[in-house]
Amino acid sequence: MAFVGEGGTVTFEPSPLLLHKQLTLHGSWVCGLVEMEQLVEWLARKSLHPETTVTHRFALDQAAEAYALFDSGQTGKVVVEWT
Repeated sequence: MAFVGEGGTVTFEPSPLLLHKQLTLHGSWVCGLVEMEQLVEWLARKSLHPETTVTHRFALDQAAEAYALFDSGQTGKVVVEWT
């Protein structure tokens, strides 16, 4: 399991959710390009759909607005698109 980024609160029982399933939990505030490529490949292999966690999309020239909104803690994932 991986937590990338920050915001929100998570509460769970580690024994049944991590230990019994022998899962490893990784947390990262950000990730590099190599890790991002690995993450995207993993999502494809597992047929996971991150678009359900994206709540806002912004053009590159709106990056300041995107970061301000995300910093407010009232969003899911915010995407800045190079279009």
